[in-house]
Amino acid sequence: MTDPRGIRNNNPGNIVKSGIAWQGKVAGDDPRFETFDSPQNGLRALCSLLLTYYRKYDLRTPRAIINRWAPPPENDTGAYAATVANALGVGADVEIDVEDCDTLCLLCAAIVSVENGVQPYARQLIVEAALSALGRPATEPSTPSVEEGRALNREQDGLPAGSTTLDAASEAVASNPVAPASLTPPETAMPVFTALLPTILQLIPGLIGIFGKGGCAHH
Repeated sequence: MTDPRGIRNNNPGNIVKSGIAWQGKVAGDDPRFETFDSPQNGLRALCSLLLTYYRKYDLRTPRAIINRWAPPPENDTGAYAATVANALGVGADVEIDVEDCDTLCLLCAAIVSVENGVQPYARQLIVEAALSALGRPATEPSTPSVEEGRALNREQDGLPAGSTTLDAASEAVASNPVAPASLTPPETAMPVFTALLPTILQLIPGLIGIFGKGGCAHH
């Protein structure tokens, strides 16, 4: 199946084009969204923007963050915020510490899932991107591919090939006749998100399983 727009652009947060000189930003063909030279730099930009929301704009709850990240009426912001809060294991109006690496990783992964209908990246890659955005060194840098990330997620969860919640959700998205939200004109984004919501909710246990293991604790 064809990867979603955000995955193809190495911009899984679907960050809109601007004059910001993001690390790894390249001149892509997409007329609306940024393109990055690697998934890690796209994830790093996502984490950096979340940290800006937290530090500069004092956005400290899932609802406040998502209200700015995916504002209405283009998006079903309430459902988006609820999905992200569920992934974090908190209420939508509960304050979170975005500067905590594990929290930042969960938030990043949840946004990737909602934006693309799938979260294909290995935990290690997201941790490294979060640490880079936080200005903290990663001990063993690497840039596994999307396919390697899916395989690593299976291995880290102790599951056989093809059996993870993330891969099951990917197959569900592929079989869904509705196009991913990132490929849809703004005026139809809300019904698309609603159609994808059951698939997105399938991702939540996988996200918690992948990032609920203290992946940043040793840094």
